Amino acid sequence: MDYQGPLKTSRSRLFPKLVLFGGLAVFLQSGVGVRASSMLSMSVKGGAENLQRFTAEFTGLDSAPTTYYAGTFTASLNGGPSFDSYCVDLYHTDFVSGTSGPSYLVNPVPIADLTSGSGGNGSGVGYLYDQFAPVVAAMSPGQAQNIDGAALQVAIWKVEYDNGGPLTTGNFTVRDSSNPSSVQHQIFQEATYFLSFYNGTQSGDALWLAALTHPLSKSGVPINQDLIGPVDPGSQAQLPPLAAPEPATIISGALGALGLLAYRWRVRRRRPEA
Repeated sequence: MDYQGPLKTSRSRLFPKLVLFGGLAVFLQSGVGVRASSMLSMSVKGGAENLQRFTAEFTGLDSAPTTYYAGTFTASLNGGPSFDSYCVDLYHTDFVSGTSGPSYLVNPVPIADLTSGSGGNGSGVGYLYDQFAPVVAAMSPGQAQNIDGAALQVAIWKVEYDNGGPLTTGNFTVRDSSNPSSVQHQIFQEATYFLSFYNGTQSGDALWLAALTHPLSKSGVPINQDLIGPVDPGSQAQLPPLAAPEPATIISGALGALGLLAYRWRVRRRRPEA
């Protein structure tokens, strides 16, 4: 199946196969440092079927709730090893088919500088990425990881365009579903959980991988998404040891590393034993 993002499917749109995806994996090669421009090559992590479909609305593009697709992808920078990352750009698209995708030049700059076509609040976006992207990456492949990747993408967009807050209000909104087994409900619940650790002031040290150009595709769609990537390429591979869970009253107030450990424990509990 072919996917194109970040434009979304909608009954009123001229391009019914355009969909949004969130999450590209980016690697910043150790020892090379930040370059003025680097070539990003993307492929789909585990296949396009791992993208999760849900309904959301972004005031910058949508006049009504619209179908989005989100999840985690893999890519490489200048041919290096892959690393998980997420989309920070709802205004441009990328075309993916199966497990392959585009290549384009990006400029790595501090995530705190996130501006222009992207929403802003880069430091907060960096906080969520630094805290939770390593945890999602360390989960066993499967639907739980797919859901959490999509939920983290939703949380990143919410911080970027609204500096966090409830998912049901603001510039980027997602509504819950009354069906507890639906993807819509699971993404809503997990994204809300991620956002509960962000108080509007924390910051992270990730990089904004800003596309150098946004040309039009053959169908007239602006392409090349901006992404978020790690400052330290080894950071997501070196998780701290799993800690014993604290009582719920302590977890609810935990920030930073405590929040990360609390989430890791939660993921482990809900994941069935092999």
